[in-house]
Amino acid sequence: MQNLSIAKSQAKYLQTLHLDQIGENKSSIEAFELPEVEEALLSMAAYLKSEAEKNLSDSNAISSGNLIKKITFDKVRFMGGAYQLEVSLPDYYKFINSGVNGLKVKHGSPYSFKNMNVSKAMLNNLRKWVIREGLKARTKPAVVDPTRQEQKGRLVNVLGQGNRRDL
Repeated sequence: MQNLSIAKSQAKYLQTLHLDQIGENKSSIEAFELPEVEEALLSMAAYLKSEAEKNLSDSNAISSGNLIKKITFDKVRFMGGAYQLEVSLPDYYKFINSGVNGLKVKHGSPYSFKNMNVSKAMLNNLRKWVIREGLKARTKPAVVDPTRQEQKGRLVNVLGQGNRRDL
């Protein structure tokens, strides 16, 4: 008698069963559509869009409304026995969703400003936002704290006296 491992014995036994003849041929099964599934998918897509709009509104992240307008979903497609529904939205949703780190302050976002300069397009969009929000841009210089100026003047004077030569 031959000593075979359990795994080899099982494999040998399974080869003798002709398992390929059990069941039905996959190509003989007809796919059929279920309108309830289609309706459920459309309902879920509409809910997804309304929740995205609510989240943007709650976080005060709506400026022009373009992101909400561009969240779209196609009609449900039935292909090869499976339903397909594509929801699409602009790529910049990632910036709104994750935020953007500043140069000095980090908020844990994967996106960051790299330098102090911004593109003309960003400046233009900020200008449009200021106008749309009814904000007033101020161009007056920042107020200088006179006590700090005075302290700085005293320090310069003290340093100057300390370095002055007596003739």
